Amino acid sequence: MAWFTGSVSKTLTIAAPRDKVHAFFSDPEQIRLCMDQLVRHEKLTPTRYRWVLQEKVDKGIRFQPDYVVEYQPGPEEVRWAPHGQHNMKSSGSVRTRALSETQTEVSYTETIEADIPVPRLLAKVIGGIVGTEISRGIEGYLRGVKKHLERG
Repeated sequence: MAWFTGSVSKTLTIAAPRDKVHAFFSDPEQIRLCMDQLVRHEKLTPTRYRWVLQEKVDKGIRFQPDYVVEYQPGPEEVRWAPHGQHNMKSSGSVRTRALSETQTEVSYTETIEADIPVPRLLAKVIGGIVGTEISRGIEGYLRGVKKHLERG
């Protein structure tokens, strides 16, 4: 087993009011709507959620992300951090700022770590590739969020 990491720090503009955008990121029940690989989620406490994503199979390697996140919503920023021991960890923050009544600037940072069952020697060879794929997944999620919030 080896841990792989991917991160994204991005600022984007969403054509929606700040209150709507901030409410979206503050509510995991809303967040799940843009997780295209979500198999199931479970509310464990008012601020703690378990997420299970679709299994990935490639070249004989099987990995099904399963992780728990503790959310810390605030009036200016939403933060989240991993909780417990699982095969994936997600941590990050999102800040929202009104640019106008219908435009919101979103500053989003997320780091994902995945414990994938590969030999350590292979991990050294594919580490960069896996990290890039993790980052692409975060970018895809953000595209989905933007599309969802701008639809109405």
